[in-house]
Amino acid sequence: MITEVDSRFCSDVVSYDFKFCCEDCVHYDATDFECSLGFSSSPHRARALQVGGTIVFCKAFELT
Repeated sequence: MITEVDSRFCSDVVSYDFKFCCEDCVHYDATDFECSLGFSSSPHRARALQVGGTIVFCKAFELT
């Protein structure tokens, strides 16, 4: 799901320690920088949030 980043989202990420990137997912293999389910990890990898930008949530995300 593609979601637009606004100031409230950025604030909520910090306030609630919201996890949504590959690096926090049980399916992410940090050795190979790949998803064990075969999904492309590049759209979901951790990066700085920018108001007005977008993020892509993965449908298979599971917390480690």
